[in-house]
Amino acid sequence: MALTDYGLLIIVLILGYWIFQLKLEIDRISDELDRKPPEPSSLSVHDMQMLQSSLVELVEEIEQYTESQMRKMAAQVQSIQILCQRLEKQIQERESSKAFSPPPPSSASTRVVPLSPKQNQANHKNHDRIIELHQKGWTPDKIAEELRITKGEVQLVVNLA
Repeated sequence: MALTDYGLLIIVLILGYWIFQLKLEIDRISDELDRKPPEPSSLSVHDMQMLQSSLVELVEEIEQYTESQMRKMAAQVQSIQILCQRLEKQIQERESSKAFSPPPPSSASTRVVPLSPKQNQANHKNHDRIIELHQKGWTPDKIAEELRITKGEVQLVVNLA
């Protein structure tokens, strides 16, 4: 799961916990109101019933709002997941195209040693494989690592080819 998924999951859990706590608090207040007899000089039974119905409506509205917000967040999470998948796919495509694209021209100067007529091309044991990987755009460092030889050997074979 991505970091955004964890963040959104935490938000959803916090909202769920908040709703749960709100319901508990409403139940506690309702229980207190049920246990306490109305004070003679305070609210009448009718007033208490009106207050209770108002609280019930308020809780229902809060629940509906919370549910709609959670649906919106779930849709946003799904959109983010789709975007993350697309982004990961693009990154993988770019990385794979970099691995097979020719390397940019190097500004570092290389020393070329001319061959005498008696000298032949290098008879390196990995000559064909080095040339093949070089033509695919692999860097001398990568070729050397792959074939477990030195970078100098790779450069020599490539320069002599």
